[in-house]
Order: sequence, then structure tokens, then C-alpha cells
Amino acid sequence: MREQISRDNFPQNLPIVQRIYGFYRTFHEFLGKFPKSEKYTLGQNIESSILKILEEILLVGSSSITSSLK
Repeated sequence: MREQISRDNFPQNLPIVQRIYGFYRTFHEFLGKFPKSEKYTLGQNIESSILKILEEILLVGSSSITSSLK
């Protein structure tokens, strides 16, 4: 039997996605405290890495939901 797709089992509701998003928000609070010389280089690299991890988890989560529909 196929699993029903609902808002509750979408990838953005996974605990790991919520934790990474919380980490991203916390990082943004601290980004303003970075020294100006590192704010744009190191800060941009960290932000890109966090967003890439989040993107990959969402892609994997949505592909598993899509494959369960087939």
C-alpha cells in the first residue's frame, strides 16, 4: 500500500531539516559579529556550505517521497 503524502511527511518537516535551519538562523545572528575582514569571505563560505547541506537533504527527502508515489 502506498503511503499517503501529507504536510506532515514533507522533507521540510524532518527534524534534521529543522535543526539545520535553526543552525542557519543562529549563524546569521553571529555573522554580524565576525570581523569585517572575515565577514564576507569566511561568512560567505560557511553560509554557502550550510545552504548546500540543507538543499541536498531536501532533494533526497523529496526524491524519496516522489519514488514512493510510483
